[in-house]
Amino acid sequence: MSKIKILSKETSELIAAGEVIERPLSVAKELIENAVDSGADKITIEISGGGSSLLRVTDNGCGIAFDDVPTMFLRHATSKITTGSDLENLNTLGFRGEALASICAVSHTEIFTKEKTASLGTHYKISGGVPGELERVGCPDGTSVIIRGLFYNVPARLKFLKKDVSEANAVSGIVKKIALSHPEISFSFIRNNEQEFITSGNGELYSAIYAILGRQFAASLIPVDYSYNGISVTGFVSKPLFARPNRSLQNFFVNGRYIRSFTCVSALEEAFKNSIMVGKFPACVLSINLPPAIMDVNAHPVKIEVKFSDDKLIYDSIFFAVKNAILSEQKSIEIGIENKPENDRFTLSYKAEISPPGEVFPTEIISQKSDDYKYIFTAPKPPEPPVAPEISPLAEEKTIEEIKLIGEAFLTYIIAEHGTDLYLIDKHAAHERILYENIKSNSEELKCQYTLSETAFNVTDDFITAASEFADDLAAIGYDYSCNCGIITVRGIPSILDGFDIETTFCEILENMSKHKNNPLPEVIDELYHTIACKAAIKGSRFTGSEELLRLAKRVLFDEKIRYCPHGRPVIFKLSQRELERNFKRIQ
Repeated sequence: MSKIKILSKETSELIAAGEVIERPLSVAKELIENAVDSGADKITIEISGGGSSLLRVTDNGCGIAFDDVPTMFLRHATSKITTGSDLENLNTLGFRGEALASICAVSHTEIFTKEKTASLGTHYKISGGVPGELERVGCPDGTSVIIRGLFYNVPARLKFLKKDVSEANAVSGIVKKIALSHPEISFSFIRNNEQEFITSGNGELYSAIYAILGRQFAASLIPVDYSYNGISVTGFVSKPLFARPNRSLQNFFVNGRYIRSFTCVSALEEAFKNSIMVGKFPACVLSINLPPAIMDVNAHPVKIEVKFSDDKLIYDSIFFAVKNAILSEQKSIEIGIENKPENDRFTLSYKAEISPPGEVFPTEIISQKSDDYKYIFTAPKPPEPPVAPEISPLAEEKTIEEIKLIGEAFLTYIIAEHGTDLYLIDKHAAHERILYENIKSNSEELKCQYTLSETAFNVTDDFITAASEFADDLAAIGYDYSCNCGIITVRGIPSILDGFDIETTFCEILENMSKHKNNPLPEVIDELYHTIACKAAIKGSRFTGSEELLRLAKRVLFDEKIRYCPHGRPVIFKLSQRELERNFKRIQ
């Protein structure tokens, strides 16, 4: 075994630098956070060569005193904390005093800084951790830190950097996130001498989103504003119709700090459950403000992952904030005919206006109008119309203005008239959501109905396991069955599924159970409700009587919960008489 020895200062600093500085993104994050903490209202970030050749961060903040400049590049030198107890009430982004020491250990670093009350500023150079010249100079108020030749003295780290464009994109990403978390600061990002974006710094989050993420994304958002037990959740979430194929546009900020948090993601996605399609994900820009003492930001070397002292409190705050915003937006979607039908395709544009139907949770909702978007709907070719199962009786609503059934398009879409509006309703999606809501609120829909004869069938081991583990839950929704030697024998089924193939339906439910066997019980039961509602709902492209169609239309129009099917597909679109008359040139 080799003799144990103390590493040299230079080697230990290079190792320590590697723990904090992984790539240009790490440098940009640390320097920008220092600029934010300086009280600046304008911050400019400039890079070239992916950030390894040049990375400059300039702010108009408080500046640094001449005598403090050399000290700030020493390890554990900071103005943010003094004692360990200060960690419990942090209100700054950077605080450990490691960033600048780590950066200058692996780069050529230069700084210009000036306090607003000083007549002259300071210029200081330090390369590879070795101090250089320190002089008084004339320069603007604030601080400009210039990093050149990142990892010039650590070739092993340098060779693992990605292509310049990838590194530059990563820097751009972190600049965008910090800019979104501080809309009161004007951020300018310059890449290879070209300005990529600039935010206004007017304090409006929507303006920052518009500048950074674009007009189309901004128009797809609904506002969130909610307070719960000393925690406030504000910002925006995407409308259910604009769910995305991945989580890349989920942005969470806690006390102005961008974070990654399983708790936050889980609460967001649970709030959207039953409003977006399976396999799609909501986008968000949410700011959570809470007492610093209930969050540990020192749990991760680069302070992105945090720990909460009460995960449930955070979860509930985000869940109810987002759920309230979604429910306020679930109105009919207005559509307008854009052009003539061609073959079996036609184009619809829609404009939705957020106007809260009433508070579900105690909060205010901000009115916001979106821009127009276009969608293509392709008419299915209907097969021979078999007789559809009768629709379960629906709750009668209070008498209001009469709804007139115009008919049905493609044996799938109900066309109804109400007042000065024309509605298109997807009958399967609507009935599926109605059944789902009925099942959740009325156990009579799931009463066990015994069959005239038993139905036995072979199943896989996974299905046997699911049938055994969730026997009580399956009994609660109306199933009576037994398992023996790989065979399931069903004697009773939920009354709502009378007339459906017993083996096919039960196996589909068991498949869902086996996939979700590690989930909490409420999610398992919810999945059962989904499956049963989908199976029992009337089917598109099949004949449905006019009386049933009218009953469906009434329930959808007067029940604001029926706006999306349990899988998130829209149920209803609205076309106003004014829009029709405008398209037929009766009015301007």
